[in-house]
Amino acid sequence: MVVDTSNRLHVIGVGYGRTGTDTLKEALNLLGYRTFHTKEMFENQRIFDHFDEQVFRFDHAELRDPDLALVASEGFNATMDMPLSLYYKELYALYPEANFILSMRKSPEQWLQSWKALIDAVSLLPRFA
Repeated sequence: MVVDTSNRLHVIGVGYGRTGTDTLKEALNLLGYRTFHTKEMFENQRIFDHFDEQVFRFDHAELRDPDLALVASEGFNATMDMPLSLYYKELYALYPEANFILSMRKSPEQWLQSWKALIDAVSLLPRFA
């Protein structure tokens, strides 16, 4: 499969974390996309700093106005997971020709259980460090 690598997003995941977004990222990468996921945010200092300053560094929850084209300008042409999944309406306005994928769990209870399992696993890490 030949994937257009121009500075735009072709596939946009609008599911929240713990809904298969990492698996979708891996599948898209196998198809030739370069997929941005929350993990990649921590590996790209420019993107991390931008979202830290424009989205996360506030004392109350509120959607702000980050540079949503930044991820594409850094060479990504697909995205999954947060924080970009929060901005699906804005991303649709910016990339109306993109394919949007909504991933979800079968129930809210399953989604919460998945988050709990992740938090429990992460909270054990300091004990083994």
